Amino acid sequence: MALRDTKVFHPLNRGFDEFYGFLAGAHSFFEVKDQPVYQSIMRGHKLISEPEYLTDAIARETINFINRKKEQPFFAYVTFNAVHTPIEATEKYQKRFPYEKTEAQQDYNAMTSALDDAVGAVVWALQKNDILENTLVVFLNDNGGPIYTGLQNNHPLRLGKLFLFEGGVRVPMIASWPAKLAKGKTYSKTTSSLDLFPAFCAVGGIQIPDTLHLDGINLIPHLTGEKTAAPHRTLFWSNGPNKAVRMGKWKLVKSGKNPWLFDLSKDISETNNLAKEKPDLLEILNGALQKWLNEMAPPAWPSKPNRREFEIDGVIYQLNI
Repeated sequence: MALRDTKVFHPLNRGFDEFYGFLAGAHSFFEVKDQPVYQSIMRGHKLISEPEYLTDAIARETINFINRKKEQPFFAYVTFNAVHTPIEATEKYQKRFPYEKTEAQQDYNAMTSALDDAVGAVVWALQKNDILENTLVVFLNDNGGPIYTGLQNNHPLRLGKLFLFEGGVRVPMIASWPAKLAKGKTYSKTTSSLDLFPAFCAVGGIQIPDTLHLDGINLIPHLTGEKTAAPHRTLFWSNGPNKAVRMGKWKLVKSGKNPWLFDLSKDISETNNLAKEKPDLLEILNGALQKWLNEMAPPAWPSKPNRREFEIDGVIYQLNI
């Protein structure tokens, strides 16, 4: 839902003390004059002019915030829009990739490099202010690369953004907290971005009311080894006509009437459909998925999507575009 539709979702009306950014997606990385409010750069509620390349600007604002708040606990939600479309980069970053065959691929690589610089600059600000050791930093993205641009490759994962195969829902999550978390450790059990909110609350000493039932759990005890069980036995997804459930190593994906059943421990690329071979397991996962769907409230902001069918490698998929 675009935030232009209501003021209630402005960050300053949702508990944040400061805000720099924009209120809708697919924002240009360059300054655009005479934009509607929801596509304008804002500081607080005030529209401002931002001449700097947006990835650099977001890093600049974050660093300024850290420098001002270094003497007290703080929470910074840094929502870089890179590497989302539009594919735009400055000459500074384009020059790092002189041999790409297309301008679009050069720009995409340049955008990624700019994001890498920006994240590094934010981490360096923590280091310089001597607060990196006891600061929890989490880096993740919201979905896999959109293969329809022709610029991303999620290999060995299947497909990408908009789909519920691993290429769409499995994303990097990197956590750093030198005072608490071991360096160089890989945590391979099933987690979700839903786990970050309760984790941040726990780190900040915020008690979540018992009446607030969250899908996520506090991830920190699992990362430190205090808890050895997987954070989640089952995870669910729903994206218009597409549904999915993961239960341990097993994953069921449904697109329209087509069921796919995969053993992710052996088939991370989701190429071997076991739906016909394991009907009992298919029934268990489908039952769990249906039970979850029955518990869900209707969408609070229902859209009117354009449902389309895509054929990729001879397989038909349904998507809401």
